[in-house]
Amino acid sequence: QKQAQLEGASTDVRNATRELVKAAKMAGEMLAESQKKTYDTLSDNQAKRAEMQKQIKALELEKELETVRKDLFSLRKLNYNRDTTKGMNDGTAPPS
Repeated sequence: QKQAQLEGASTDVRNATRELVKAAKMAGEMLAESQKKTYDTLSDNQAKRAEMQKQIKALELEKELETVRKDLFSLRKLNYNRDTTKGMNDGTAPPS
């Protein structure tokens, strides 16, 4: 009885998730189409300004990504060193 309820709930969650993903994709497509129409109405100066703003945003995001990757590398290095040290102390060091 409870197993059947759990399986039913699982199916409902899966279906709801599928519908949510479809809705998000549709919203993204609508937004992209809306932005395209907006860009088509820009003057040359406005288009150039929008291009520069997007370039600045891309550079900012790349810099943020680089920072996060460095942090991730540091964290992985720390965890590796901890695991190696722990292994040495209990005799289960990873193979070299």
